[in-house]
Amino acid sequence: TKRTEMVVPRNAWHVCLHVRASGYKGQHEDLHSSLNADIFSYDLAIDAVVKRGGWVIRLGDHSMPKLPPLEHVVDYAHSPQKSPAMDIFLCGTCRFYIGTSSGPAYVPALYGVPSVITNWFPTGTRPLNSNDLFIPKLHLYEAENEFAPFDESMSQPLGHIHVISQLARLGISLRP
Repeated sequence: TKRTEMVVPRNAWHVCLHVRASGYKGQHEDLHSSLNADIFSYDLAIDAVVKRGGWVIRLGDHSMPKLPPLEHVVDYAHSPQKSPAMDIFLCGTCRFYIGTSSGPAYVPALYGVPSVITNWFPTGTRPLNSNDLFIPKLHLYEAENEFAPFDESMSQPLGHIHVISQLARLGISLRP
């Protein structure tokens, strides 16, 4: 028989991982592509959790690239158990959350779960709790090939521009 349940042991601790990718919101991708990141650049984070005895539950939807089979990693985004209620449950019961700029990043804070947010954009709209850590995407001045200082990236106007084309008009691109 085919197993359909998730195989995380009952007494194990878990971390939720959500790395936004194109596909979920196919329309207006030019507006939302700045929120995307590469799931395969999170290998070190996954390894760090697993090495310490935790499980990684990857959140998302079926349009995201599948993860290769890894020990102590559940690609829940492609699981038959996937449901809105289970998404909330997992985010509310994880030891901590690792994610990017996307809707699920706001859920752990509702349950007091700390988050590590990477590739956050727009940089001026930071995560909700003071115990969250975040690494913003970086603004690069193309002509000078220099990164904008953090105080500039975090304040008006750069920190609140949501659209890549607006940044491009200012001669700025984003770097993960």
